[in-house]
Amino acid sequence: MSRHYESDPYGRRSAASGPPADEPTGAWGHPPAGGWGGDPDPGRGGGYGDEPQYGWQPQNEPSWNQNKQTRPWVSAQQRGRRRLLVAIVTALVVVVVFVLGFVTPGWFVTRVFDAGAVQAGVAKVLADDYATDGVADVRCPQDVQVTTGATFTCDATIDGDPVTIPITVTDDRGAYQVGRPA
Repeated sequence: MSRHYESDPYGRRSAASGPPADEPTGAWGHPPAGGWGGDPDPGRGGGYGDEPQYGWQPQNEPSWNQNKQTRPWVSAQQRGRRRLLVAIVTALVVVVVFVLGFVTPGWFVTRVFDAGAVQAGVAKVLADDYATDGVADVRCPQDVQVTTGATFTCDATIDGDPVTIPITVTDDRGAYQVGRPA
Protein backbone atom coordinates (compact mmCIF):
# COMPACT_ATOMS: atom_id res chain seq x y z
CA MET A 1 0.00 0.00 0.00
CA SER A 2 1.56 3.17 -1.12
CA ARG A 3 0.65 6.63 0.00
CA HIS A 4 1.33 9.71 -1.89
CA TYR A 5 2.26 13.14 -0.63
CA GLU A 6 1.00 16.44 -1.82
CA SER A 7 2.93 19.69 -1.60
CA ASP A 8 1.40 22.79 -0.12
CA PRO A 9 2.11 26.25 -1.55
CA TYR A 10 5.13 26.62 0.74
CA GLY A 11 6.93 23.51 -0.44
CA ARG A 12 5.94 21.41 2.55
CA ARG A 13 4.64 18.00 2.00
CA SER A 14 1.69 16.65 3.78
CA ALA A 15 0.79 13.03 3.97
CA ALA A 16 -2.37 12.15 2.34
CA SER A 17 -2.22 8.67 3.64
CA GLY A 18 1.11 8.30 5.64
CA PRO A 19 4.87 8.28 4.98
CA PRO A 20 6.29 7.35 1.59
CA ALA A 21 7.99 4.04 1.00
CA ASP A 22 11.48 5.58 0.83
CA GLU A 23 11.13 6.91 4.41
CA PRO A 24 13.85 5.44 6.76
CA THR A 25 11.30 4.47 9.37
CA GLY A 26 8.37 2.26 8.97
CA ALA A 27 5.97 4.61 10.77
CA TRP A 28 5.60 8.12 12.04
CA GLY A 29 6.84 8.76 15.60
CA HIS A 30 9.53 6.12 15.49
CA PRO A 31 13.18 7.21 15.70
CA PRO A 32 15.17 7.23 12.47
CA ALA A 33 17.82 4.60 11.81
CA GLY A 34 20.56 6.39 13.80
CA GLY A 35 18.27 7.33 16.70
CA TRP A 36 17.02 10.76 17.63
CA GLY A 37 19.93 13.22 17.41
CA GLY A 38 22.36 10.43 16.77
CA ASP A 39 25.25 10.49 14.36
CA PRO A 40 23.82 9.55 10.97
CA ASP A 41 27.24 8.35 9.80
CA PRO A 42 29.40 7.30 12.78
CA GLY A 43 32.41 6.51 10.59
CA ARG A 44 32.82 10.12 9.38
CA GLY A 45 33.47 11.68 12.81
CA GLY A 46 30.48 14.03 12.60
CA GLY A 47 27.61 14.26 14.99
CA TYR A 48 26.96 16.55 17.88
CA GLY A 49 30.19 16.17 19.83
CA ASP A 50 32.18 18.91 21.56
CA GLU A 51 34.85 19.11 18.88
CA PRO A 52 34.26 20.95 15.62
CA GLN A 53 33.77 18.82 12.52
CA TYR A 54 36.03 18.81 9.50
CA GLY A 55 38.52 21.35 10.86
CA TRP A 56 35.90 24.08 11.29
CA GLN A 57 37.23 27.24 12.92
CA PRO A 58 35.07 30.15 14.06
CA GLN A 59 35.40 33.20 11.85
CA ASN A 60 35.21 36.78 13.11
CA GLU A 61 34.50 35.77 16.67
CA PRO A 62 36.37 37.56 19.49
CA SER A 63 38.82 35.50 21.45
CA TRP A 64 38.67 35.46 25.25
CA ASN A 65 42.39 36.26 25.56
CA GLN A 66 42.75 38.40 22.45
CA ASN A 67 43.84 41.65 24.13
CA LYS A 68 44.69 40.33 27.57
CA GLN A 69 48.28 40.26 28.76
CA THR A 70 48.93 36.98 30.48
CA ARG A 71 51.47 36.48 33.21
CA PRO A 72 53.05 33.16 33.96
CA TRP A 73 51.37 31.28 36.76
CA VAL A 74 53.24 31.62 40.07
CA SER A 75 52.78 28.99 42.73
CA ALA A 76 52.34 29.72 46.42
CA GLN A 77 55.78 28.25 47.09
CA GLN A 78 57.38 30.64 44.60
CA ARG A 79 55.55 33.60 46.15
CA GLY A 80 56.76 32.50 49.57
CA ARG A 81 60.35 32.30 48.33
CA ARG A 82 60.09 35.77 46.82
CA ARG A 83 58.74 37.19 50.07
CA LEU A 84 61.54 35.50 52.01
CA LEU A 85 64.14 36.89 49.61
CA VAL A 86 62.68 40.41 49.92
CA ALA A 87 62.70 40.11 53.73
CA ILE A 88 66.34 38.95 53.78
CA VAL A 89 67.47 41.75 51.45
CA THR A 90 65.56 44.32 53.52
CA ALA A 91 67.13 43.02 56.74
CA LEU A 92 70.62 43.20 55.22
CA VAL A 93 70.04 46.79 54.08
CA VAL A 94 68.86 47.77 57.57
CA VAL A 95 71.93 46.17 59.18
CA VAL A 96 74.31 47.90 56.74
CA VAL A 97 72.65 51.29 57.33
CA PHE A 98 72.80 50.74 61.10
CA VAL A 99 76.48 49.79 61.08
CA LEU A 100 77.57 52.56 58.73
CA GLY A 101 75.34 55.18 60.33
CA PHE A 102 75.86 54.53 64.02
CA VAL A 103 79.00 52.44 64.49
CA THR A 104 81.67 52.93 61.81
CA PRO A 105 82.16 55.61 60.40
CA GLY A 106 79.07 56.91 62.26
CA TRP A 107 77.39 59.13 59.67
CA PHE A 108 74.34 59.69 61.91
CA VAL A 109 76.33 60.32 65.09
CA THR A 110 77.53 63.81 65.85
CA ARG A 111 80.22 63.75 68.48
CA VAL A 112 80.44 66.71 70.84
CA PHE A 113 82.86 67.61 73.62
CA ASP A 114 81.85 67.11 77.23
CA ALA A 115 82.07 70.67 78.50
CA GLY A 116 82.92 69.59 82.09
CA ALA A 117 85.79 67.39 80.94
CA VAL A 118 87.19 70.13 78.68
CA GLN A 119 86.99 72.68 81.53
CA ALA A 120 88.92 70.36 83.86
CA GLY A 121 91.48 69.63 81.10
CA VAL A 122 92.03 73.34 80.36
CA ALA A 123 92.51 74.14 84.07
CA LYS A 124 95.08 71.32 84.36
CA VAL A 125 97.02 72.44 81.23
CA LEU A 126 97.08 76.06 82.48
CA ALA A 127 98.37 75.00 85.90
CA ASP A 128 100.89 72.39 84.66
CA ASP A 129 102.14 73.59 81.25
CA TYR A 130 101.83 77.38 81.62
CA ALA A 131 102.74 77.43 85.35
CA THR A 132 99.88 79.72 86.22
CA ASP A 133 98.69 79.80 89.78
CA GLY A 134 95.23 80.86 90.84
CA VAL A 135 93.30 79.36 87.90
CA ALA A 136 89.61 79.51 88.78
CA ASP A 137 86.20 79.37 87.17
CA VAL A 138 87.00 77.89 83.71
CA ARG A 139 83.91 77.97 81.45
CA CYS A 140 83.77 76.34 77.99
CA PRO A 141 80.79 76.32 75.56
CA GLN A 142 78.35 73.41 75.39
CA ASP A 143 77.78 71.25 72.27
CA VAL A 144 81.07 71.92 70.48
CA GLN A 145 81.42 69.30 67.70
CA VAL A 146 84.53 67.17 67.51
CA THR A 147 85.87 68.12 64.06
CA THR A 148 89.52 68.37 63.08
CA GLY A 149 90.55 72.04 62.80
CA ALA A 150 87.58 73.47 64.70
CA THR A 151 88.33 76.26 67.17
CA PHE A 152 86.50 77.66 70.16
CA THR A 153 87.36 79.68 73.27
CA CYS A 154 86.98 79.13 76.96
CA ASP A 155 86.75 81.86 79.59
CA ALA A 156 88.64 81.64 82.87
CA THR A 157 89.81 83.71 85.81
CA ILE A 158 93.53 83.72 86.63
CA ASP A 159 94.65 85.58 89.77
CA GLY A 160 91.32 87.45 89.71
CA ASP A 161 91.70 88.65 86.12
CA PRO A 162 89.31 87.37 83.37
CA VAL A 163 91.10 85.75 80.41
CA THR A 164 90.15 84.03 77.15
CA ILE A 165 91.81 80.75 76.23
CA PRO A 166 91.81 79.59 72.56
CA ILE A 167 91.22 75.86 71.94
CA THR A 168 91.98 74.06 68.63
CA VAL A 169 90.70 70.54 67.89
CA THR A 170 93.60 68.46 66.53
CA ASP A 171 91.81 65.22 65.46
CA ASP A 172 88.40 63.54 65.12
CA ARG A 173 88.95 61.52 68.30
CA GLY A 174 88.59 64.56 70.53
CA ALA A 175 92.19 65.66 71.09
CA TYR A 176 92.62 69.41 71.45
CA GLN A 177 95.36 71.96 72.00
CA VAL A 178 95.12 74.69 74.65
CA GLY A 179 96.54 78.05 73.56
CA ARG A 180 98.20 80.74 75.73
CA PRO A 181 95.65 82.79 77.72
CA ALA A 182 95.01 86.28 76.42
